[in-house]
Amino acid sequence: VRNIGFDRRSIFFDRVLWAAGENTRQSYIELHKPEQDRFLSLLLRLNTAETSKMALYASLQRKGLLLKISSEIQKIVEMTESPELSAMAKSLNDKRKELASMTLSGPTTETPEEFNKKTAKLESEVDELQAELGRASMIFHITSQPISVERVFENLTADDVLVDFLAYNDDGTQKVFAVVAQAAEESCFAWWKCKDSKINLVPIGDVETIRQKVSIFRETIQDEESEEDDILDTGADIYNLVWAPLRNLLGDKKSIYIVPDSVLHLLPFDAMVDENGNYLIQSRDIKVLSSSRDLVVAALPDAQGQFMILAGPDYDLEDATTKEKKVAISGRRSATGNGMRIASTGLRSLSFDPLLGAELEGETIKKVSDAFEKLPGAEDEGKVIQKVAKGGKINSVIYLKAEAEEQQLRTLKSAPKMLHIATHGFFLKAEERLKKRLLSLNRGGTLSPPPPGDNPLLRAGLAFAGINTNAPFLGEIDTNNDGVLTALEVLGLPLSGTQLVVLSACETGVGEIHAGEGVYGLRRAFQEAGAKSVVNSLWPVSDEATRKLMTEFYDRMFKGVPTRQALKQAQLALLNSEWNNPYYWAAFVLVERRFSASN
Repeated sequence: VRNIGFDRRSIFFDRVLWAAGENTRQSYIELHKPEQDRFLSLLLRLNTAETSKMALYASLQRKGLLLKISSEIQKIVEMTESPELSAMAKSLNDKRKELASMTLSGPTTETPEEFNKKTAKLESEVDELQAELGRASMIFHITSQPISVERVFENLTADDVLVDFLAYNDDGTQKVFAVVAQAAEESCFAWWKCKDSKINLVPIGDVETIRQKVSIFRETIQDEESEEDDILDTGADIYNLVWAPLRNLLGDKKSIYIVPDSVLHLLPFDAMVDENGNYLIQSRDIKVLSSSRDLVVAALPDAQGQFMILAGPDYDLEDATTKEKKVAISGRRSATGNGMRIASTGLRSLSFDPLLGAELEGETIKKVSDAFEKLPGAEDEGKVIQKVAKGGKINSVIYLKAEAEEQQLRTLKSAPKMLHIATHGFFLKAEERLKKRLLSLNRGGTLSPPPPGDNPLLRAGLAFAGINTNAPFLGEIDTNNDGVLTALEVLGLPLSGTQLVVLSACETGVGEIHAGEGVYGLRRAFQEAGAKSVVNSLWPVSDEATRKLMTEFYDRMFKGVPTRQALKQAQLALLNSEWNNPYYWAAFVLVERRFSASN
């Protein structure tokens, strides 16, 4: 009965979510989450071959569903030549831009009541446009390939294992179990008739216990005073909790596809320490996916643009074109007396120092260039990577310092082949005052669509030239080049088919975690914009270590090593050098948007 109910709910979602605005989609998912949790809990308790298959099917249908819908709608908008859809897409981007601007600035000359009415009206207009585009994308939805458990097995080789973690609520306690799928050694007519093909369900534990172990592990890695034994001990603790329950099923298989959920998105799997005292990267080939669907859905055609590099922005740049407007804004604020009320909080309080580096030296740099003199670290990194690209005969364009502006991305006409961004990243937690305001506005019903301003995609971003001088005026000057690129703004970038985005910035893998949907932040946004693979960081890493890792990575990739393997080899190179602490090599994680044999 529960299975029938789940299928019917999936059909309902399939019909409704594609034609609904973003807030409505989230509300529907939230409304029916308890129903899904009860279903998953039942499947785990029964734990038969049939219920294991149902669990994997449930993951394919529901996990990252909002991400899937948003990205497919974005692709339709980009690929269509329909003037009507193009106009709607432009209108949506304009509305999003206006909404972002108002959210960043808060009330300026208007009263709070007037401000709330404006944002509510704008939010409604955005939802209407998103719904229209969603209805238009049904054509693509109908013609797209079906997703099934059978299709997953068709794309798993005998050397692969899929580990799909699922978080669920079990009688008030958040828990995690894993779906472990393995294909037969030899192909046969149907996977369920192959005696070696199997799916198993494995209980992992309580989310809170996992969260504590992950936090301790991350803190230990990032603590400069931690001894190697401390790192090995905490790495072994999280291994015993998360990985040891899977060990018998994994056997000696090397190729492991991982689909994290909940707090596991913040776990550096490669840095876990196995029973032999070795890091997991030394014995397994971990491949992180956003969803098991990414093993099945065909990849977009590769973008044919240049390799684009933005590095070492001049955060203190004073843009002459906006200076006059900022002077006028300051005068208006003085007159009204209320414009700077929130300048000390949120995005308007952002301020960044240059990413300073040291003189380049060592065998890594000798491979690709002569040593530069002391330069800002991120700028240095960009120059070295361009030299690596040149050596690999890769056509590239680089923007440094004053040229490393947000508008270089916001004015793109076509997708770059690859994109490397070396700058500061950030993720701001929701303000307590905002939480209270949202709660007070939402007392009439807990499932009402939230008002604008609580979108975590507006609290994650990258810093570009001019951010320090523009920060106090965010929302009141041109958002195309104000120096901060929010994750929400990333959604509008033309990155369909971009093979790789490298976010060489601190904590770009961090964001707001939603069970079943992943991390709402920069990585999610770049994936939704169309990037096939994204390299992001789980914690801040020193400039010199980042530069060494990225140089090793690109040097291998431009020599023909597949992207994922190039990153792993670069990490192993650091592990076998004086940079052997996982703090230096484990922070960066490659997450694939679409499965492709070439990666």
